[in-house]
Amino acid sequence: QCDWSSDVCSSDLNILHAVDDIRSLSELIHLLQKERGLTAGQQLGHDETLHSLFLKQRKMTESRWAELGTAELLQDQEFAHGFPARLTAMRQRIDSGAAHWEEIREFYTSTVKILLELMLKNMVSLGYSHDISYELQSLSSLANSRENLGLIRATLNRAYQQGQFPMQALTYLSRQYANFTDNLTIFEATSKA
Repeated sequence: QCDWSSDVCSSDLNILHAVDDIRSLSELIHLLQKERGLTAGQQLGHDETLHSLFLKQRKMTESRWAELGTAELLQDQEFAHGFPARLTAMRQRIDSGAAHWEEIREFYTSTVKILLELMLKNMVSLGYSHDISYELQSLSSLANSRENLGLIRATLNRAYQQGQFPMQALTYLSRQYANFTDNLTIFEATSKA
């Protein structure tokens, strides 16, 4: 049994809260990735089913943000204070047709990148104090690999839907694939350690 007033138990409780925050942050990242993908599809057509999924995804993202917005790991983060307004502004541009795909992709991708870096920063602080750094580095590499695969999938789907594969998309795809293989190599090396 643990005396929760002791330093050890208090530290364990802090770790549990941090892990929960990191898990929620990971879920938010995944929801933003899905919203990015559905936005790409929404921008290319007016399928009723896709539109319904698109709107549902937005609500899921908002719900997760509302839950996470007060998390300790987001306190004192400049990103967290301005994110809801930036997301709303981008969605308004998307809905009005004023945003082009590259701008949309960059918005979501840079947001995911910031959140991945924030997640890694919090994982590293836990890892150094509790000898779980390999596992956390492995998880970080896996999260980055997932982001790279999402961007590869989005690029391929968009090219397929447009019926063309411009050189710019091929270059972007090559860069994301290289990043994916790098992250996968790190994941494989650290998950075996």
